[in-house]
Amino acid sequence: MSGLTEIQIAYVNNDNKIGIKGLQADSVQSGSPLNTASVTVVVVVSGTTSQVGGVSWPIALSLVTSGSGSGEEVRGSRWEGTLPDSLGFVNGEYYQAEVLATAGEGFKGFWSIPIRGRIRES
Repeated sequence: MSGLTEIQIAYVNNDNKIGIKGLQADSVQSGSPLNTASVTVVVVVSGTTSQVGGVSWPIALSLVTSGSGSGEEVRGSRWEGTLPDSLGFVNGEYYQAEVLATAGEGFKGFWSIPIRGRIRES
């Protein structure tokens, strides 16, 4: 979900996958992939600091694809996790998934991903 500007959908009463891709260190650290970062997510009600109920926060994301290469050839890492069906998403309501990545000495990345609750229809 890295670099997305459109609103992502979270289906009410469903498990929902969340991920961040292209995770790599900044140019100070040679732009190398971050395969050993700690990556977590917290979901809050949009415009507030109120965390969505139904789970203990934060949720850890796991490395699913290791990055490789260096310089302009770098392919960043992909991290994913599951937002469980127990979350209190409400149809039509807006939320923010706040993803935090930390690694090594002083590396910190933060993404705020807009989410909208929706009931899954056939």
